[in-house]
Amino acid sequence: MVRYLHDHRSEGCSKRAVVVAAKCGHLEVERFLHTQYPFTHSLGHALTSAASNNRLDVATYIIHALGSATEDFSTDPMDAAARKGHLDMIQLLHQHHFGCTTQAMDGAALYGHVEVVQWLHTHRTEGCTTLAMDRAARYGHLEFVKWLYANRGDAQMALEGARKKKRYDVVAMLKSIIGKA
Repeated sequence: MVRYLHDHRSEGCSKRAVVVAAKCGHLEVERFLHTQYPFTHSLGHALTSAASNNRLDVATYIIHALGSATEDFSTDPMDAAARKGHLDMIQLLHQHHFGCTTQAMDGAALYGHVEVVQWLHTHRTEGCTTLAMDRAARYGHLEFVKWLYANRGDAQMALEGARKKKRYDVVAMLKSIIGKA
């Protein structure tokens, strides 16, 4: 269909088409659009879309299409992959020298993606903010809170968040490990 429209219409395509093709995992469409309409500046958004939806084949293609220009792209792809718990995507992006921010670990914590937080803790230097533990406590990810406390420290705000959400199992655990009455 895309090829037919390209051959029989004159409007071309929007930059959004590259992003939507990546989101949906349409590798052949992505290749065709990139070849016919080289929207290099849209590839960053397309890569974030592919990363967020764990489209490894599309992400790999985009990374290779970008070549050495990958250093010019934002931290959005890895942050998005972390938030969704796509560890294999994070590893691919890391392998190709993409960065992330503290939002990667914070977002993974919000959704209880323990393996992602542990991997980021071991392989990246960005770390997290207090939001990681706060969110893990607030949403009752008990084992995760224990791991974060052992590896990242301060739990006072997490204790308050757990109290507000009536996560008494988390409150009791936090009190026991930080020695609060």
